[in-house]
Amino acid sequence: MNRYFCFAAPIIVPTVLLAQPVQAGEEVLYEPAPEWVEIAALPEMPADAEFPVVLADKQARLEDGRVWRYQDAVLSLSTPQMLTQFGTLSANWLPDKGDLIVHRLELVRDGGTIDLIADGAKFEVIRRERRLERRMVDGQLTATINLPGARVGDIVRLAYSVTLSDQALGDKMQFTERLLAGDLPVGKAAVSISWPEDEDIVWATQGELPTPEPVLEDGYYKLTIDLPLAEQKDKPSDAPARFRLPPLVQATNLDGYADLSRVMAPYYATTGTIDPEGEIAAQVARIMAEHDTPLARAAAATKLVQDEISYLLNGLDGGNYLPQSPAETWEQRYGDCKAKTLLLLAMLHEMGIEADPVLVKSSGGDTVSVLLPLAGNFDHVIVRAQIDGETYWLDGTSAGTRLENIADVPRFYFALPIGEKGAELIDMAERPKALPDQLVSLKVDQSAGLFLPGLFDVTIETRGAAASQWELVLKANEKMRQQSLDAAVAGALGEANVIEADVTYDKELSVATVTAKGVIWSGWDRKRGYSESTVPAQVLSSLSVSADRARAEWKELPLAVYGPSYSRSETTILLPHDGDGISMRGEDSIDQVAAGARVESVATLDGDVLRLEQSYRTVEREIPADRIRAEKIAAARLTRNLPRLRANTDARERWQYFGKDRKLLEPIEQSLDRVIDRSIELDEGIAAAYALRGAFRRSVYDYAGAVADYTRANDEEASSVYLEERAANNYLLGRLEAALDDYRQVEELTGNGDTLYMQMEILAYLGRHDEAIAVAEEYEAFAEEANAAETLSYALSYAGKRDEGSALLEETILLEPDETWLLNTACWQAAIFDDVDDGVLDICTDAVESSGSPASSLDSRALAYYRVGELDKALADVDAALALSPAMAGSRYLRGLIRLAMGDAKGKEDVDAGLAMRPVSETEYKLWNLLPPS
Repeated sequence: MNRYFCFAAPIIVPTVLLAQPVQAGEEVLYEPAPEWVEIAALPEMPADAEFPVVLADKQARLEDGRVWRYQDAVLSLSTPQMLTQFGTLSANWLPDKGDLIVHRLELVRDGGTIDLIADGAKFEVIRRERRLERRMVDGQLTATINLPGARVGDIVRLAYSVTLSDQALGDKMQFTERLLAGDLPVGKAAVSISWPEDEDIVWATQGELPTPEPVLEDGYYKLTIDLPLAEQKDKPSDAPARFRLPPLVQATNLDGYADLSRVMAPYYATTGTIDPEGEIAAQVARIMAEHDTPLARAAAATKLVQDEISYLLNGLDGGNYLPQSPAETWEQRYGDCKAKTLLLLAMLHEMGIEADPVLVKSSGGDTVSVLLPLAGNFDHVIVRAQIDGETYWLDGTSAGTRLENIADVPRFYFALPIGEKGAELIDMAERPKALPDQLVSLKVDQSAGLFLPGLFDVTIETRGAAASQWELVLKANEKMRQQSLDAAVAGALGEANVIEADVTYDKELSVATVTAKGVIWSGWDRKRGYSESTVPAQVLSSLSVSADRARAEWKELPLAVYGPSYSRSETTILLPHDGDGISMRGEDSIDQVAAGARVESVATLDGDVLRLEQSYRTVEREIPADRIRAEKIAAARLTRNLPRLRANTDARERWQYFGKDRKLLEPIEQSLDRVIDRSIELDEGIAAAYALRGAFRRSVYDYAGAVADYTRANDEEASSVYLEERAANNYLLGRLEAALDDYRQVEELTGNGDTLYMQMEILAYLGRHDEAIAVAEEYEAFAEEANAAETLSYALSYAGKRDEGSALLEETILLEPDETWLLNTACWQAAIFDDVDDGVLDICTDAVESSGSPASSLDSRALAYYRVGELDKALADVDAALALSPAMAGSRYLRGLIRLAMGDAKGKEDVDAGLAMRPVSETEYKLWNLLPPS
């Protein structure tokens, strides 16, 4: 719920929401247009024109405290879709402020006019509170009509007026109209404003348009703007709101913001609003007795209004600007920003605290500095208190204000104090926030290994208004509560899975504390010769300045800094191997201003424990245009130098968890079991939880366990994704028939050909060569030419047609010279089918040299060298391949063969490791006659 929107007249609204009447009424009136209206003639449309809107004419008159808005719309019902869209017409108005007056409703057909009003057509009046779910009641009425007898090809014309005399503004008037711009399907459009010669009206426009000039005629000035305007220039979304205003025109007889301040002052007088014997006075006395200082009393009063008075905007009977009395607010225990402000103001005055109400704009508040002084520019009112020489901004409709954070300044930019003497806009200069909005304290146990998931324990402490939202979460059912907790953990940690979570809310301090345990996925990446990882939950990790000011017209635009914001993170990581071989990179200490914020970071690596503390606290609202580039550089340099971890190549890999080391995986397995149990308890995401454990099991070469998990996942929620994962794990186990069956099921479900290569390979391994060739030929319908040729060449070669397979591959290489990966295919095929000669070795070398990631090509050439007995070269290549990609099980198996052939008995360790990592290798290498010596 937007607790700030509590005025019924925002700066930019549909026309009918600002226009309201002198003689308020809930019935639609049917009268001719007033004499001052100039009835527009229909434009002559080209025969081939298909403008849905033929005419959109808006005229307004400001006179004697009333704003009269006239609108004439002509719509073409040229298609069934247009008839459906415009077959029902409606208009809105606020009956406590004015009338809706219908002037004409006509259908134009075959050159003739059908007067629907004369024929008895009437609008039906309904009340529909469109924002009721946001606790807003504005009393708006809607008049609606289904066009009787309308046909495709008709033109419908509706002209009506809505009038406005606002109780709060008296004889003051305000007008805002957004202007159509761009290439729009409108035949003719215009907006005009008129006012008496002796009425002191000021007007202004925003946007790119020719400056209009009022014309004086018969004692009235008239300002006309033809529409649509030319396409407006794009503005970057990260520029402050005042630079992104849409084109609009405003007019008013308010004599500056000081005049508006005086107009509003009587409604916020507090004298006599608190009964000395009433409940409010008792609350004031209680606060005075419990707190010794004015600041503590102001904080307690603000807390009382925030917590004890629920939000409800009542815009009826002038309620858009007129606040209800403090007594009524306390008795009903609800009110909007005006009511809460007046109650808080009265309490503060009773305590002897200097305070006054101020008008603010809750979003895009910087725009009020460039707009005309209209009440409609504001949508919110709060209290400004002066205590011990300091200014405090107290918002009764917010939440979580306490003594500890009462000095925080909301991002409203400007405020207009309300007072009998009048006032001008004042800048709400921001202060850095006193306490973090959020503090994330994370502990990760990564001691099992760098490339394995870690076990996390996190506390997320939230303060202020954001914390108060958890009070509602605590009242929700368990499933919704756990969903909210999961979202909070994901927002703080990223990719993680919760096994247990809870939240508490301290209402006195307005502090919510989320605690959670779970599994966090490894962020370690392998590089050439080392591995590296960022530290999770860093508040500075996303620091950047990405403003685009490349266009000439953007060069002077400042950059808005999101805020005010203050976040802290504290991370502790327990590393494996007692920290041996692990070092810290980047800056261990950072303290500077960058991207509009004070940023701090302190990191220490002590043995196997990394500790990192960071904070981000905004200190600016905007970055001036001439500093943007420097801030980009500073932010980029800072993020590049954030602490990160580096490990040498001796870090334990996932294939090293066999035998006695397997027990190191047990805590992770148990945690993933609990993820599944939690999903079952919540009856949500059960299939995904099984798939999660299946993915982990596959990553540590427990293919049988992965098959079981993907089976359970598919049982819970049938999916081609789960079937395909099960197929892959069955294949890796060497369960070829089961894998083939799964792949065929997937293909039946998806029909996209993605499984056909694997089907071909399995059929070839099973000796079903005719079927393998048939599948390869079917694959041609789905794959690129090079991929289809590669698949068919394998099928032919396995079927004993090696010459045909080799010739097809050679021809494809000549036809597709850019597909350099085919060179590796040619090398590999020659090696596995024992068809290596000097020409093949040249191809193998070309494959290695042309590849950006040569691990696979090095492996292929190693096998080719092995086939021709060049064992030293074979070993050098396979070692190089494993250095680049140590998880290549086939390369590990091949290295074992090579070492055994060289008389190194330890080669058996590599063979055994390769088979443990990829059991299907035994089938493959047996098929290729590449078995270790007996």
